[in-house]
Amino acid sequence: MSANLPPEFISSMDLHVVSEDTAVGTSIYTLTARDPEGSSVRFGLSGTPYIAVNPVSGVVTVTQQLDREVRNTSVSRSSVC
Repeated sequence: MSANLPPEFISSMDLHVVSEDTAVGTSIYTLTARDPEGSSVRFGLSGTPYIAVNPVSGVVTVTQQLDREVRNTSVSRSSVC
């Protein structure tokens, strides 16, 4: 019997800078991952209301207007399952 190995990121948003004039709806990054057993993967993102990830494609999109005067930094956590 083989172990069920978790998927792993090929690329993640460890440190990604986005300009505050980036328009809502703009794609800013694409998460990529692979499952060692060949199954499909799904993506998640938490910790910020300003960006969201498409759970199937991994495309990260700006969801709210960014304003450096209101919030200088935002930390989020990406996940793959």
